[in-house]
Amino acid sequence: MIRLFNCDALEFLKRDEKSWDVIFMDPPDNLGLKYIGFVDKRDDYYEWLELMILESMKKCKVLWLSYYWKHDITLKWIVYRILRDYHPSWSAKGFIWKFNFGQHNKNDCGSGFRNILRLSSFEVKWRVNEIKVESERQRLGDKRAKDGKVPLDVWEFSRVVNSQERKTWHPTQHPEGLVERMYSMYGKTFCDLFVGSGTSIRVCKKLGLDLDCCEISKYYCERCLL
Repeated sequence: MIRLFNCDALEFLKRDEKSWDVIFMDPPDNLGLKYIGFVDKRDDYYEWLELMILESMKKCKVLWLSYYWKHDITLKWIVYRILRDYHPSWSAKGFIWKFNFGQHNKNDCGSGFRNILRLSSFEVKWRVNEIKVESERQRLGDKRAKDGKVPLDVWEFSRVVNSQERKTWHPTQHPEGLVERMYSMYGKTFCDLFVGSGTSIRVCKKLGLDLDCCEISKYYCERCLL
């Protein structure tokens, strides 16, 4: 079942008594980008992000958080304090979404990655066999390599720019393959707090997973349902 709510993400977490196995959070990056229905700029960004993480951890066993590189130091300090003071039975692991191609920069080396942080309860057991990929041995035809390998924590996926996945009505988008890999590692029930272009909706429909999601923009909610 897919449920989509047109509402603020923090209000949704506080009012909904339901819990999920996995929550995915790709909050706006606070760069002043103009979305339809809101502007991505707030003075209390880090305080708000800390509240989002704390409220999410009350409702799940795994929290995936995608964020822009400029927030890396501050966000990891926030997470360190949360684990130390409130959730000592949880752990954090960092991942890198490496772009297969990135934007050209004439003045400096361009950004070629996005940070992903995974917070999880110690009790979680990962389904790593579900996310195996072709190994280099397999690619070279080595008969000893049959089942592939579990990928490392650097995940290579192209930015969704000129592919069939691209939703031109939304300025930012995660690849479906990336979200599918996260959701395949653990859980049966999922929540996406910033569903945006609807990637989680399409992935969960494909995999037959239960998803609750919310989006503050009425326009994006309507487009996700088309």
